[in-house]
Amino acid sequence: MHQAEMYLRVRALSAPAALIGTVAVGAYRGLLDTKTPLLVSGAANAVNLVLDPILIFGFGPVPAFGVAGAAAATTAAEWIAAVVFWKMLVDEGLLPRMGQETKNEAEPAKSSEETFGKTVFETGLTDESESAASSPDGITGWFTAMKPLAAGSASQLVRTLILQAVLLRATAEAAGSGAAGSHQICIQVWWVTLFALDALAVAAQSLVASSLGTGDVPRARGAADRCLKWALAAGTAVGVGIYAAGPAL
Repeated sequence: MHQAEMYLRVRALSAPAALIGTVAVGAYRGLLDTKTPLLVSGAANAVNLVLDPILIFGFGPVPAFGVAGAAAATTAAEWIAAVVFWKMLVDEGLLPRMGQETKNEAEPAKSSEETFGKTVFETGLTDESESAASSPDGITGWFTAMKPLAAGSASQLVRTLILQAVLLRATAEAAGSGAAGSHQICIQVWWVTLFALDALAVAAQSLVASSLGTGDVPRARGAADRCLKWALAAGTAVGVGIYAAGPAL
């Protein structure tokens, strides 16, 4: 229990970095760019892979930290990825630069919601220079402009909280009945299939958002329908496969 507590305490330090990474991945999905997050995440995993044995078992002047070292390696890798993502998003014009002064003061002032909405939903951020020029002014402007998006994500947050509560309760019940090992195997299989099918969700999110951003509603509906059909077929196949492999698992 002490080892688990140490691991969780160190890993908790990476919570802000994990959130930055999640937001960055979503931003690049909106730009229909899934390669950049893959490269950054792959590099972060490589850093984690190198740091793990050094911090767990020690190397040269670096002492062995054991389980806490594993947590520290993952935390360091996530913070490196977060810094890289932040820099890239600033360069893309999707995040404001710290201390950035308001430009083009002679132009008529526009509200943050208006400029943000025009940039994201009408132009789709296809022109980097235009997106940077029409970005909301300062940190306060960005917070104001992001309010509609935050409100729209409330249902997703509720869904995630409910899912985590169900998983937590199921894990507690399995541990109490002495079936923690079997439960963990089932959870791992479920996560593998979930992430595999998540590729369809990513495609749907990107394609539908891109189509709606250009005002092409029929194309957005077509992309959503096609992804739903593929998801239904793939989900059914995975479910049947897991059921058939139940005795072996």
